[in-house]
Parts: sequence; C-alpha cells; structure tokens
Amino acid sequence: MKHFIIIIFLVSSSLVEAQTRLDGEYCKNDGKGWFESDCIKLNLDGTFEYSMWHCTGTNKGNGTYTIRNGKLNLNFSSPDSLESLTSKVEMNQYDLNENQEASIRVTLYDRLDSTKIQFANIVLSDSSKTNSGIRGTSTDSLGTGVLKIDNANLLTITFIGYERLEIPINNNKNIELTVGLAQKGWINYLTEEDNMSFPIKSIKDDKFLLKRYKKMKYLNYEITKN
Repeated sequence: MKHFIIIIFLVSSSLVEAQTRLDGEYCKNDGKGWFESDCIKLNLDGTFEYSMWHCTGTNKGNGTYTIRNGKLNLNFSSPDSLESLTSKVEMNQYDLNENQEASIRVTLYDRLDSTKIQFANIVLSDSSKTNSGIRGTSTDSLGTGVLKIDNANLLTITFIGYERLEIPINNNKNIELTVGLAQKGWINYLTEEDNMSFPIKSIKDDKFLLKRYKKMKYLNYEITKN
C-alpha cells in the first residue's frame, strides 16, 4: 500500500510538471468579445506575448512566464528591450542627374509588426514659412508614396494611431526614405512594473481556467485556431 501511494504521488508530480509550459495563443472565451478581448501567447521556451483590447485602448507586452504552485506568472520585459516602440527612420540620398528634378520616395511600415501602412499622409513644406504646404499624397497598398521636392525642406508624416514625424530633408537630392512608425495613444505598452500573477487550473494543451481578478470567477481561455 505504501509503495502504491508513492507511485501515485510521483505520477501526479510528473503531470503537474508537464504543465509548466504551454504552446499556443490562448484567448478569453466568455461571450463578451464585443466589449473586450484578452489573449496570451505562450511559447515552449518560456516567453509570452500579451494583448488586451478594451473600449478605451489596448494593453500589450511580452516577457517570460512561469506556471508554478497554481499560478500563471507573467514577467514583462523592461523598457530597454522594447526597441520596436520608437519610430525608426532610414534615409538614402542620391545626386541628381543633369536637369533632373529632386524627388522623394517614402515607404512606411508598422514598427511593431512590420506590416505596410497604407493611406498615411505625407506632406512636403518649407519650414521657414507658415502654412507652406507645397504638396502631399497618401501611401498606397505597399505603404509607398512619391513626391517631387521642389523647394521643400521638411517632410511631415501623419496617420491616426501613430506617432507624428517631422523629418528635415535636402531639396537638391533624390531621397529614398524608409520609416517604421510607432503606434501611439491607443496602445499602452506594459513593462516590468506591470508584472501579473493569476490563479490557473484545469490546464490542458488547448485550454485552461484563469482567475483574472480576486472577486471574479475563473474564466475559460481557449487556444485560437489559425
């Protein structure tokens, strides 16, 4: 009987240990997706990506996780490791051929997920004059827009939900500009000050129960199907 109890204990321990890592994106399934969504992508290497959308914006973050003693612990990355949160500008300039007019080609992408940004506004102006918009256009389906520079010395990029950029330019060069725009306003990026710990139970490969708040019941999280 004693040996039998020891065997049960060892088997139970191994089952608990087997659930310390999960693989997939698990989203809350409580029938209230119209109001908010809450998803955690858990990876076998112990890293995670977190995203919560609600009526006032979106919370996002990533880091490392543990499942221990009935708790899912999310440890968010420090700001120093979140390089993708700031806009990135890469500029190449080329000499003009004889009698050639200077032009600028702008390509925009999302700094976070690298998707092309279409319908963004790009405007050329003379910074020495007020309301001196010379010409402008919108980016196409490839995130690209092309303009003649003329006497402009400033390029302004704007799009809803993204950082506004003003970039000085040379008006006697052909310019190729690649810009990774950082999202702004609606998105709150979580850091190590926002670490979370939730009671978790009934863990399976495709779902688990998570208690988000102390006075609330456990909620069902299910793996998403691609």
